[in-house]
Amino acid sequence: YKDDHTTGTMSTRERERDRDRDRDRDHHREPEREPERERYAPPPAQAPPMPSAAAVQSLETRTRQRKQNRLQSDFFCEGLAAHPAQRPVPSNVRTLPAEVLANHFPVVLKQSTLYQYDVTFTPELDMRGARIAIMYEAFQQWGDFIFDGRMLFAVQQLQQGSFPYHRPEKHLPNNRTREAKDFTITLLQTAEVHAGTLAMYQAINILLRKMYVRELKLKLVGRNYFDASTAIPVPNLANISYWKGLIATLTPVGKAELTLNVDRTFKVIRTDTAASVLDNLKRRNLREQEYRQAAAEELTGRIVLTDYSNKTYYVSELEWNMSPQSRFAGRNNEPITFIQYYRDHYNIQLRRLEPPLLVVYQGVKKTGLVQAADTVEEAKIFLMPELCKMTGLSEDMRRNFQTMQKVSAVTRMDARQRLTEERMLVQNAFVRHETVPRIIAPFLTVSADPVRVHTARFAPEQVAFFDKAFANPGDNCDWSRDVQKNAPLSSGVFGKVLIVFAERHTVLAGDVKNLITELGGKIRLQFGMFEQVVPRSDNANDWITAIEEHRNSNADIALIILPDDRKDRYARLKQYLTVDLPIPSQMTIAGKMTGNKRLTVCTRLVWQMNCKLGGESWGVKIPLKSTMFVGLDVCHYRGTATLGFTATINELKTKYWSGVQIHGNDAEISTAVGPMMARALVKYHTVNNKNFPKSIIVYRDGVGDGDFKAVLDVETKQMVEAIKRVTQIDIPLTVIVVKKKINTRLFTADLRNPLPGTVVSSGCLSNQPYSFFLVSNNVTQGTVTPTHYVVVYDHGNLTEPQLQLMTYKLTMMYYNWPGGVKVPAPCMYAHKLAFLVGRSTMRVPDDRLCDKLFFL
Repeated sequence: YKDDHTTGTMSTRERERDRDRDRDRDHHREPEREPERERYAPPPAQAPPMPSAAAVQSLETRTRQRKQNRLQSDFFCEGLAAHPAQRPVPSNVRTLPAEVLANHFPVVLKQSTLYQYDVTFTPELDMRGARIAIMYEAFQQWGDFIFDGRMLFAVQQLQQGSFPYHRPEKHLPNNRTREAKDFTITLLQTAEVHAGTLAMYQAINILLRKMYVRELKLKLVGRNYFDASTAIPVPNLANISYWKGLIATLTPVGKAELTLNVDRTFKVIRTDTAASVLDNLKRRNLREQEYRQAAAEELTGRIVLTDYSNKTYYVSELEWNMSPQSRFAGRNNEPITFIQYYRDHYNIQLRRLEPPLLVVYQGVKKTGLVQAADTVEEAKIFLMPELCKMTGLSEDMRRNFQTMQKVSAVTRMDARQRLTEERMLVQNAFVRHETVPRIIAPFLTVSADPVRVHTARFAPEQVAFFDKAFANPGDNCDWSRDVQKNAPLSSGVFGKVLIVFAERHTVLAGDVKNLITELGGKIRLQFGMFEQVVPRSDNANDWITAIEEHRNSNADIALIILPDDRKDRYARLKQYLTVDLPIPSQMTIAGKMTGNKRLTVCTRLVWQMNCKLGGESWGVKIPLKSTMFVGLDVCHYRGTATLGFTATINELKTKYWSGVQIHGNDAEISTAVGPMMARALVKYHTVNNKNFPKSIIVYRDGVGDGDFKAVLDVETKQMVEAIKRVTQIDIPLTVIVVKKKINTRLFTADLRNPLPGTVVSSGCLSNQPYSFFLVSNNVTQGTVTPTHYVVVYDHGNLTEPQLQLMTYKLTMMYYNWPGGVKVPAPCMYAHKLAFLVGRSTMRVPDDRLCDKLFFL
């Protein structure tokens, strides 16, 4: 369970992997039983007409504009915080010299100016690929140019006007013929594009995409490129293979300087299809409602691969009112069944004739399978389950330790292997390839040597425990051994403990009670009376009823030993204990308490229960006085967004106030940040002798590319207004966006992982906005990924090294792990809170829990 972390020893990487995995896992609710099983008898459905070519063209324009806006927000957004003026490093900031390599390769532009043209076809040619092929085939006399289907960028000025073009007849597979047709191509100059501008980066990105897809024969999946021609099998796993992929991102690092961020990635491909997933579910003899719910959980949100077109699609939903026998509007709007369509176009005979079909929302028309909706963006593509291979790992695969170990052996690369492969990728693609150098030569050159950055590493920090005991974590930032022999910085109040367990686990519960009492005594934690609660059965309602019978016992915390990992029971119990009977709760699984694991699990139980009752595990010296640190994160689930807000309320930065807001929509940017900030300030004022903080630093996690401006204009504005309204003064505010899922990797000069505390603020970063990379966690397997911090608003008075150091110190204050973690503790706590409420309880916790870390 991700809110407890008491099911065994886990590394930091494993915790992060499980957390990301759980973001993609749907929560299973206990379904209602139906008296009878429904039978499949869906009527054939008639699809509405397809979107017009003009509508598709309009959508292409809007899609291009959205991509342009994303790049604009990332690198050219006005109003974001600029780098502070260079000032001497304060004496209390201790750093060590360091040198790192980054997987960024310098790009040199050969053209300082390009000429931009708008290209139109008359009559309209709605197939973008056909437009691109015609331009590169018929107009080679124009010299070197870049064309994306609508915009053309040329090295030299071209003659404007209209040009006739005759497309000859062509014979296609399956006895089809493309008719001959005449077009008029109109060229209109719209701008001159100069180095260092958004349009120049856009043009270079178009050129690189052409190189990846047309010359290197890579396949675009999401934003990454994969070699789909060769599926490499995973040893001893017959039904799993993987594609090797390439992540390539153009990054401005100066006024007119560029780097190419190159990283290796993988795509897991399975041999089973969506139809086999559905068939396996049917074999369970589920009722109709259960079957549909289970199918939705297994297939929605998954990426599938169609063999006949070698394309990947994101499954948005299942359509139970349509089957392969349903009709849609084909060529010339003539009705045709899906069975006939696949037989005529791909010579495929569909065998599975029952619903559902897979639904993909696709804005741009790809085939005749598009159904128009209210807007072009909502156009649907229906896919046949038997033709869709599953990608990624299923939940059963993820639970299988041996399977995950074999997959990790293939996909997890150490630092030396990763950088070596990335160098080879760049050399093979840009230097040694037979055609690529000739294509890109008029525009740019790419160096095969990665960027080298001279930087610094913060000196190791001391960690404080009870009675002035200190631990020196060392270069690896790990104090797990010190936790075992030192008492927590402060202890919570352990009065009465409800211990809840199934009757068959009575002996185990007694052993656990004795062991945690013994362990607690060694670290100054004195447990009071234990009150046993034994439910009548494993049903969630019986567990809640049993706890409800002890409502008046005034218990301080509930220790629950679950018989298994059923999510519905876990969610119901968490909801009850955070809303109806608001007391902190600690859950573990009986199966994880056997053998040698029992001591480890019970040790973590004791430390976490102490935190949930207001205790402080350890502390790190934070020199900033009267500063409130805030963490923000949003959890998305089933069309809703849950905002988690946490704020420090004491000088040691060890106690928190927390709040939650559930939004009715799935928006990332929240409108509830202002009220949350106001409540946090009131709590801080109450705890600190009616004094407000002198400065506030906010860490905003979970923001995607292109949302920096929204954070600045919406959320930051709310916080500034709330601060003025509550305090009646101007408190310096700094807002930092935290980005974990990035493609930048850092390596030491001898090709190892950088040590925790390594910070990079130049060389592979854009000068605007103000940002830096920080390595704060120790990784022993694979390659470390730094965290990217982007300062979008800075009205504080901290120097750049001071802000970086405060961020590093906060990564050591997360009480679920005795070491540095990837993001500052306020962010981790906000994520845990949002995830618990958004995925399990789905209700706002009682206010009596807001000053406790009940969500750990």
